[in-house]
Amino acid sequence: AGTYYIYGAKAVNVYGIELILDYTKTTFVNASDLTAGTLTAETEIGEGIYVTATSSKNVVIEANKKSYGDYLTFTQRIKLGGAGSTSYRSIKIVAESKGSLTVYAMSGSGSEARALSLYDVNGNAIYTSEALSGSALDSFTCEIPQAGTYYIYGAKAVNVYGIELTTVPSKAVVDNYNFSYAELVAEMTKVLGAAPADKTALKAEYFTGNNAFMTVTTVDKNDQIRPNNNCFEIKKGTIQITFKGTGTLSIAFASTGGSNVSRLALKDAAGNVVSAKDCGSATLVADGIEDGSYAITGTKATTLTFEITKPGTYTITVPNKVTTRGARISAISMTDNH
Repeated sequence: AGTYYIYGAKAVNVYGIELILDYTKTTFVNASDLTAGTLTAETEIGEGIYVTATSSKNVVIEANKKSYGDYLTFTQRIKLGGAGSTSYRSIKIVAESKGSLTVYAMSGSGSEARALSLYDVNGNAIYTSEALSGSALDSFTCEIPQAGTYYIYGAKAVNVYGIELTTVPSKAVVDNYNFSYAELVAEMTKVLGAAPADKTALKAEYFTGNNAFMTVTTVDKNDQIRPNNNCFEIKKGTIQITFKGTGTLSIAFASTGGSNVSRLALKDAAGNVVSAKDCGSATLVADGIEDGSYAITGTKATTLTFEITKPGTYTITVPNKVTTRGARISAISMTDNH
């Protein structure tokens, strides 16, 4: 995005200009990148792309090397080992808009050519490929007519090596929230009572109701989260941040004294620790107790920046099993693309 100019060093005559703005998003799944094994339940293999399977009609991902043209090499395949349906032995596509789908596949039989079809969520076929050979890897491309859920499967076993989904999502909405110490104190005040009247930058709906994106919690009422020296101290409490899309989250934090050591961690909705793409002057902890958190010594703040790759609720916490210290947070900034 930006402003560009076309000109030359000497006179040139222009007869036509065509500008194409590409808002498409492409997700490519190469079976080579998947974990080999037997799938017995629906499994996501890429954004908007899933393999359906059951315990009795499973799908195997296994080693099998094939090349397509001069530019694509596959080292594994997804074996749709029999007749498929919307419940098993199929590739499920959840498209956020109309677009196109390319599948790299071949028959599961060396002697019989077999086709794959694209079905809507009700099992109605909307596209059927030409017969796929069992001797060489082939591909086909079909149209995704509109946003929705689709399935790819055949009447007999077919091996899939790659899937490419291209959609045209609506223009993203970008939300930016930057919370200073004063605004964060206003939220804590709101938890305890009415927020100060001059804190108008912080809207109540950010913190209340189903669409709230930030929640401050405490273990008990004994000042586990409290204002202190242009920041606030957090020990047993947590701060939860909800992302509607993807983006970044930055947290400025420091310890509680000149020689004190404090730790801070970010966890996703499943409780997994999220790694910072930039940890400033903090140190990644690997002590076998609070691995994945970041440690800082002294009261000079540093900023942790996390890349948020999936929507969901993330929890800022202050591990203190080792240091027994809380931490001071002076600012939180987030960019939410959705």
